[in-house]
Amino acid sequence: MVKAYFKRRVTLMVVPHEGGKPIHIRLPLPFLHVLLFLAVTLMGWALSVVSKDLYDAETIARAHRMGESVREIQMEMKSNRDLLERMQSLDGQLRQVLKLKKLPKGMTLDGMGGQR
Repeated sequence: MVKAYFKRRVTLMVVPHEGGKPIHIRLPLPFLHVLLFLAVTLMGWALSVVSKDLYDAETIARAHRMGESVREIQMEMKSNRDLLERMQSLDGQLRQVLKLKKLPKGMTLDGMGGQR
């Protein structure tokens, strides 16, 4: 049975439409199976490489978008810090204007608006 498989041959023919001489090639069946296996394997490998490249590109794009979000949050935090510094300055100026040397009982400067 194995011997019969290796003896089998397949004929491939190419016949031109506009006359001319037809081309025919006789190949052993195992050789054709090996070629088919290699073609399918190489196509699978190529598809996996393309898929990985697309996945990597998507991951890079996602990281880039995340970086933009982080930058926006950083800018907002900086503006909030600047606003807090400005509020502290205004608080000090207001205290000087009102000449508050000592805090009233129950008020603290812990940023909670004097409430505990």
